[in-house]
Amino acid sequence: MIQETIKAVKEAEAKAQQKIKDASVRAQSIISEAEREAENIIRKAETAAGEQAASDMKAAEERAHSTENTVVGQAEEELAALKKKAESKREQAIQATVPKKEVKIEKKVLLDPAWIDAENIENEDYANYIYN
Repeated sequence: MIQETIKAVKEAEAKAQQKIKDASVRAQSIISEAEREAENIIRKAETAAGEQAASDMKAAEERAHSTENTVVGQAEEELAALKKKAESKREQAIQATVPKKEVKIEKKVLLDPAWIDAENIENEDYANYIYN
């Protein structure tokens, strides 16, 4: 009877060892599959993050171009207004220097050298001479 018990124990032990080996193989298989799935999940997450980053970058570029166009448009409008104001000021300056009435000055200028004393500068007889 002891022999039978030993035999039964050895058989149970062999079955247990086989179950342990089978469980170990199965556990290793599950771990390998989990690692592959984790790698796939990581790749998908990286791809999704890359696509999201590209989409965000494109949206940011579009906003930047839109803002740039708006600023350029405003600057062009301001420049046009400043040019118009400058032209108006130029016209005002021209009008300010142009005589309102035509004034004719009839004066005979004598260019022949003549001696004029300082005492006679105000004298009407010498008024038509140009002198320094």
